[in-house]
Amino acid sequence: MTRISCEVARDLLPLYCDDVCSQESRILIEEHLKNCSDCDDLLKKMKMECSASTEQEMHDEEFVKAMASGWKKSVKNGFVKGVVATLILCLCLVGGYWGLTRWILTSVPSANIQANVVSVTDEHVKIILEATDGKKVLTNAMVVEDSGKLYLLEKRGVIATQTGDGENWAATYTLPKIQKTEDGENIHIKEIYYGTENDNILIWSE
Repeated sequence: MTRISCEVARDLLPLYCDDVCSQESRILIEEHLKNCSDCDDLLKKMKMECSASTEQEMHDEEFVKAMASGWKKSVKNGFVKGVVATLILCLCLVGGYWGLTRWILTSVPSANIQANVVSVTDEHVKIILEATDGKKVLTNAMVVEDSGKLYLLEKRGVIATQTGDGENWAATYTLPKIQKTEDGENIHIKEIYYGTENDNILIWSE
């Protein structure tokens, strides 16, 4: 059988170690290794390095898979958190807008109110109040003083919204000339104002 030198054997050992050499080369290498301890030791060293390299590659692959899995979870969690944060922000904005337009009220300035006396009888005074800025009025308040002064006040949200029909808001009030207090006392109304004691316009007086 043909013998090969150590130089040739060592050139073929990497192929032999990786199991990619031809059958003829395998036979020649194995025959050479039987009689050459140096080449046999070199092969063992190559196999150890190859095994270590394979383990490192497997470790690297597992690390990459773990990183990819963690990244996917992070992206998913980040997406869910982003959606939840967006929903909370939207709810806060909607709630805040609703509160400023519906719950937190402010009085309509007297400069934006036009008052007209429609009729006066022995028992009632009929009045129309119109908000001249085209914005909605949500509610009203009335204060009666012992002196016979009655104050009307219209209220709307801090952020006032338009009426939507292109017309001014208006309301009609039929006010008794005799107003009863919470204590059951009768007060004869002598003057009717829109606004407060410090900021008002006179609507009617006897």
